Amino acid sequence: MDTTTSEQRSPFSRGLQRETKRAAVLSCAAKLFNTKGARSTTLADVASRLGLTKTSLYYYVATKEDLIYQCYDANVRQAHTQLDTAERASDAPLERLLLFLESQIATTLRSLDGEGDFYAAPLEVASLASEHRQALEADYRRLLRRLIDLMSQGIAQGDIKPCNPVVTLRAILG
Repeated sequence: MDTTTSEQRSPFSRGLQRETKRAAVLSCAAKLFNTKGARSTTLADVASRLGLTKTSLYYYVATKEDLIYQCYDANVRQAHTQLDTAERASDAPLERLLLFLESQIATTLRSLDGEGDFYAAPLEVASLASEHRQALEADYRRLLRRLIDLMSQGIAQGDIKPCNPVVTLRAILG
C-alpha cells in the first residue's frame, strides 16, 4: 500500500524541492571535491558555482565537514543501492557482481560526460570527524562484505576462478 500523499509526490511540494536542491548541492560539491580536493574546496566555491550566497548554502549543510561527509555518504549509499538492484536482477553471484560493476562504471562515465549526479571519490575520509569517519568506514565495510560474499559464492559455484576475494575486490574497486 502506497502511503505517499499527493503533497509528497507533487513536484511543487517543499520537501521534494528541498531534496532536489540538496542533491544539486551535493553533486556540485562532489564535482569540485573530485577536481580540487575536498579540503581545498571552500563553501564559497560551492555557493558560487551554484549561484547562491554562502549563507544560503547553510540551509543545506551545517559546515564544510558536514558537506564532505554528506557527499561521501551519498557515494556509499548509491553503491549499496546499485548492489541491491543487481541482486534483484539476478540470482547468479557472478552476474550480480558484473551488474554492480557495470553500474559503477556507467555512473562514473556519465559523470565524466557531465551527465547525472556527481559522486565524490571518498579520498579524504581520514580527515573527517571521528563519528563521520566511523560511520562511513562501517558502511563501506558492509558493502565490501556483501561483495566478498558474492565473490565467495561465485568461487564455490565454480563461476569465478579461485582467488582471494578481499584482494581481488579491493583491486577491482580501487
